[in-house]
Amino acid sequence: MPTVLSVTTVRAHNGKADETVALLSKVKKVFERVGVKARIVQQMYGATPATLSLVTEHPSWADFGATQDKLASDSEMQGILAAARANPVSD
Repeated sequence: MPTVLSVTTVRAHNGKADETVALLSKVKKVFERVGVKARIVQQMYGATPATLSLVTEHPSWADFGATQDKLASDSEMQGILAAARANPVSD
């Protein structure tokens, strides 16, 4: 069965690179806690240098959907997202 990769890409606001990495690191830990392989990637060159991406790996679309359902009801993830919306450090 093919692997499904999900890529979320952000660009840190000026002076907020460390905070953006910290935020993505928290999100990565939540994904790993629910059983998802995750990594943070920084683009160095090209059209969007200095962007950061959170890449998650799922064995199937069904697993991807199940993960989204878990995260929608995960209090830690919802807290991280609420804090990020209240005080954005990236686009």
